[in-house]
Amino acid sequence: MNRGLKKKMAFLVAVMLVLLSVPALAANSSGYRQDAPYIIEPPVIPNAPTVQHDITTFLFLGVDHFVANYSGGMSKLDWESNHTDSIMLIAVDQTDHKVSLISFPRDTYTYAVGVQGVHKLNSVFNCAEGVEAGIQRTYDTITFLMGGIRPDHYMLVTPDFVRSVGDAMGGVDFDLEMSYKGSSGISYTKGSQHLNGQGIFDYARARTNATINADDYGRTQRQRKIMTALIQKLMQEPQLTNQILDVITSAYGTDFYTDMSLADMTALVPVLDAFQNGSVANYAMTGRLEMAMKFWHFSFLDQNLRQEIIQTVYGVKVEKLPYYTQGYANWLYTTGFEAVRVLHISEDAVQHAEQDGKASKQVAAVRAAQDELKKAFGEIGDDLNKSKINLMTKKQNALKTAVKALKDATGYPAKLSWKATLNWYQDPLINEYNEIDWR
Repeated sequence: MNRGLKKKMAFLVAVMLVLLSVPALAANSSGYRQDAPYIIEPPVIPNAPTVQHDITTFLFLGVDHFVANYSGGMSKLDWESNHTDSIMLIAVDQTDHKVSLISFPRDTYTYAVGVQGVHKLNSVFNCAEGVEAGIQRTYDTITFLMGGIRPDHYMLVTPDFVRSVGDAMGGVDFDLEMSYKGSSGISYTKGSQHLNGQGIFDYARARTNATINADDYGRTQRQRKIMTALIQKLMQEPQLTNQILDVITSAYGTDFYTDMSLADMTALVPVLDAFQNGSVANYAMTGRLEMAMKFWHFSFLDQNLRQEIIQTVYGVKVEKLPYYTQGYANWLYTTGFEAVRVLHISEDAVQHAEQDGKASKQVAAVRAAQDELKKAFGEIGDDLNKSKINLMTKKQNALKTAVKALKDATGYPAKLSWKATLNWYQDPLINEYNEIDWR
């Protein structure tokens, strides 16, 4: 196989990964900010740790279709309704000649870099204006979660692209282990049959509609099986490469996005070799799937596992993430979100007063109380120390009192509504992007 064709095939193997996936060196401090909770001051990307090996990292994203067009409906995507339900890194270590896949659950509890609020990882993409900005926001947040390790390149694909690639390959012969109805509404029968692009997509996405292992674990197994079948077909029929590249070219900027050039594909050749010899290492940034914030399921990262994966793949020890536990999330819902609202309302009241140049004494009192509350809030960590929480509540009440005095002095017109509601995720004082469809 010539080098040029091998580069193209390596690129296509990487494309297939994102199509079908869902989920003794120098140690450096990743520099996570500890002095201000991310719900008040959004996270920033920590300093990049020094990785001693020559490692190229690729970020692969697959968006879903929330709109009901699995059977081939819309010509354009409603990007505001699409989430990145497939999130994976491929790390190619040229020093140790290793390839590692690192997947992130779509429901990972997180904060988005540069954005106020709490999110599921799959909705970080929506915390921006436009596709490219959404990719960048996700890129930045993954970098944050990885302790400052930045992907070198990215790729994003849509379900329509998956179907088009499957059809360009002429489909694949596959032995289905179950009978089931796909998301498209098409029914499939257990046993050996030929799957076209839609059939490939339906099988890879089957989860709650599966009749065997109807969960994320089962879906992951199915995705690996169909991916292996597609890669084997590509190896046996390398002439399909150019047909698939034609699909990529026609889909670029609509159903396929990447910053990779043909020259960048060279770094993906080891991925092809690793799949051929079965030496790909698979990791998942998993955690406990728990109910939090009243009725939402989140995957809370296993911090020890996260550190272990990054250490194993990159040879770097990163710090644990602050404010990332189920307990802290529930505390935000019951207590912390009200403090966030108080701070925002107090700031609006101050700006109203400053515009009119009134009540300078009361403004100064509010400013001082704001600083005290922020400081007390910042003292509360994942251990949820009761004395620190009680101190924060005292400082919060003091700020409320100062704002009421400012309102009386200036006629501030807004209602002082401190309480967070059940639908906190739609509250613009809590979540900067508050019209995202959570699912």
